[in-house]
Amino acid sequence: MDSFYSFDITGEPKNYFYSGNHFFMLLVSLVLIIFFTMLYERKSRRRQRIFVGVVTTLLFLLEIARLCWRYYFLKANSMEITFISLTGIDFFQSCLYISLPLLILAVVCMKKKDYTFGLSFIFAMGALSGIISLIYPVGVNVYHEFYHAYNLIYILERIGLITCGFILAISRNISATEFLDLWGGLLSIATFGAFAVGLNFILGWENNLFYVASCPIFEELGVYLPFPSHLVMLGIFLFLFQLVMYLPFRLYEKWRNKAIMEGRYHGHGGN
Repeated sequence: MDSFYSFDITGEPKNYFYSGNHFFMLLVSLVLIIFFTMLYERKSRRRQRIFVGVVTTLLFLLEIARLCWRYYFLKANSMEITFISLTGIDFFQSCLYISLPLLILAVVCMKKKDYTFGLSFIFAMGALSGIISLIYPVGVNVYHEFYHAYNLIYILERIGLITCGFILAISRNISATEFLDLWGGLLSIATFGAFAVGLNFILGWENNLFYVASCPIFEELGVYLPFPSHLVMLGIFLFLFQLVMYLPFRLYEKWRNKAIMEGRYHGHGGN
């Protein structure tokens, strides 16, 4: 049986794509995200700030643990240790690295009862990347079971960042209306696009990080787009995905504002 932290590559790769393991992972993730989002909604401002601070700290510690495991995994299997192999840098990990300092900023701004610029990235790209990587889990370790330490970290990191995106979207301690404006989503896509292109210049186009050089998914569908036109299509896809996430929160915000005016809403305590 797999040990909890095994570094071995043994046996046949396991199927984590739309299998029993995958659906179980999705179910657990959905239940925990809904639970923590609802739990946050009922907290006071001070406890909401503590909640976001705790989740941010856990995300940081989980990422440190993930990097440590990858280091010893590469070393145990005599693989080359580079920035790309160590970090396993991808869409989600990049959004996580950008979101962590923004989450720290969110905690500070909630304390000062202030609005902040840039938090829309956590919802528009952080939560989005987490959802996509749960639906299409290319980053799981297919040589180990669901309960292996690396795979648990994979799931918990995504649950944490998605939850942070959702709870900041419903928080009345940060300007929800401005936070959910669509321009924030478009700006987030543009920001990540610039980051992705810049990282490819630094690390080498041959690595094709974030599909900047080419998009195999489009090619598998029979769509062949030269650089950089495929980036426009990727941006449109991300924006449409953002719309699917955006609409339920906008509808919730309108319902909550109406309920507050009518005295039917009692969420969010005092300080």
